[in-house]
Amino acid sequence: MTTPRAPPALNDAQKGDLAELWGRHAPYQIISIGGSRGSGGENDDAGGRGRGGRYGGRGRGRGGGGGSAPSGVAPTTVAPMTLEDEDYHFICRLYSFLRWNLDCLEGVWRERQWRLERKFRREERERRRKKREWCDVNSDKDQNEKESDESDTGGRDDDVAGGQNASDATKMEESCRDSRTVNSLLVLFRKVKVRNKIIMDNNSTVGSESTIIVAPRIRGGKQIVSFDHTSFIQEFLSYENNGGASNEPSINGTFESYLGNFPDRAIASLGCSIGLVVLTLWRRHQQFLNPNSNPLQYNQQQQQPQSQLHPQLATLQTTIYKPRFYNLTPPCHLRLSRIRTSTVGHLISLRGTVTKARPKRLRVLDAGFTCAKCGLHQIRTFVDGKYSSPTQCEDLKCKSGKFVLNRKVANFCDVQELKIQECREEFCED
Repeated sequence: MTTPRAPPALNDAQKGDLAELWGRHAPYQIISIGGSRGSGGENDDAGGRGRGGRYGGRGRGRGGGGGSAPSGVAPTTVAPMTLEDEDYHFICRLYSFLRWNLDCLEGVWRERQWRLERKFRREERERRRKKREWCDVNSDKDQNEKESDESDTGGRDDDVAGGQNASDATKMEESCRDSRTVNSLLVLFRKVKVRNKIIMDNNSTVGSESTIIVAPRIRGGKQIVSFDHTSFIQEFLSYENNGGASNEPSINGTFESYLGNFPDRAIASLGCSIGLVVLTLWRRHQQFLNPNSNPLQYNQQQQQPQSQLHPQLATLQTTIYKPRFYNLTPPCHLRLSRIRTSTVGHLISLRGTVTKARPKRLRVLDAGFTCAKCGLHQIRTFVDGKYSSPTQCEDLKCKSGKFVLNRKVANFCDVQELKIQECREEFCED
């Protein structure tokens, strides 16, 4: 086994993209902003374990004064999780793995293009040879044909070189064909033919040639990418064992354990890594289209208003990538009778019989509220669709508790509730 190497560091453009991607993909958590877990008693504003406090926290001990909030209820707020070092490290590792898969796919496409061009050159030489045999030409024309044949010697050399690398190209093509990760990513990427400049050693341009690159599809909104869990874990481990992993595997662990113990963070990290690949390959495509520009570097374009951004970049900055896993590995399989409170927050796979399916309905994700006193507008996010209005205005001078719901800026999603029961086969095993 080779010594694993550290994942590549992100450049300035990718770090700026990651900050925006994590803001769209970060899972939300409920944070208590006061109430029954404070110190109580001595600090009236904190409202603590005593009876007093500003928010009327209830508990043991002696508090000071009555609060304005309902007794026994601690006000909470919903906030996105911050990007931790472990999340950043896995994002870099996943980005390197996904980019490697797409680079292999790009190499296969280029090899196919080279084979077609080589076949075309061979047919063209054969057509010229038959034409010389069929036509009665003079010596001048024969000389011209010989010169044209001499100009095609480079093509013959390419054929010889291609024969030597044919076995390597065949192996790469078979690996890409068998990779389910590549097949899953094809939903977001496409094959594009561009012109690449030929630059000599003295930095002089002598011409251009066509080449094949992988470019993202310009799509906005929510994009669902389905991965085979078993194949993804095996391919990721194989890639890391061959030199693409972190140099601290014992500290950061494997992605399988990270996904099983922290599925919300792991799925968000995978979504951010997919977004990084999309934006990086989009900038590379723009560099082929506009050679004079340098879109790979982080510039002031992302800090401009949305109306002044590139149309495609403005669309990609609204995309949310939702990875989904199927065919989970055996450690994630769990029977219905063995579900405990310890499995809450972990990734599991259940097998059962659907006994009831309720119709689809809308679930509110976030909504806007306007303060009835000062008119301040604020957005409130709901976790798991649990609706709750703000308890206090964000304006420090107002602090009103009355709000008006603004339904026009609310976001919804479709949900469906299924009821399952344990399979008869598993029930008979007991």
